Amino acid sequence: MQANSSELKRSLQGENSLATRIRWLLAQHGLQQKQLAEVMGVGVDRVKTLVLGRAVRLRAEEISRLEAAYGLPRAWLVDGTGPPPPGYVPPPPDGDGPKASGPTALLAAEDPPRWQAPPNSATDAQLLQQVVDATAAALAARGLQLPPHRRLRLYWGVYELSIDAGQVNRRAISTLIQAIEDPG
Repeated sequence: MQANSSELKRSLQGENSLATRIRWLLAQHGLQQKQLAEVMGVGVDRVKTLVLGRAVRLRAEEISRLEAAYGLPRAWLVDGTGPPPPGYVPPPPDGDGPKASGPTALLAAEDPPRWQAPPNSATDAQLLQQVVDATAAALAARGLQLPPHRRLRLYWGVYELSIDAGQVNRRAISTLIQAIEDPG
């Protein structure tokens, strides 16, 4: 199902949108969009549509294949309800958390936002800085210029996919930048 503009806006603003869940799945399992398309039994264009938030629902056969292949909870796949899979960390909802014009504002925040409860805030700040540096370098290497709000969302996406490993998830950087470069 294709999303109209208001559905698309709502889906992209949600902390647990389908697009967010699909991007997490790609990064968590180190998949390229083509590989996920094969698992789902669809074309790459369908996966791109999901990653970009242009579709707001999975088809029944897609749900069944993802559930079987990765052991993902059905309710979580369908609408983000129910228990998430182990390791899933949703991004902060829009309007919640620090108001920042750039990634360094996140590092400088004195009070950790309610969506961030780090066991070791110094380590998390260091990881965030490493994510920002690595992602900025990858963007520069590809000659991509993003507006500050999109750049910040990219940094946060890579950061949330790097937390469990405690190091920069370079595959997530590549996957998310690829989604930006090839939106079609």
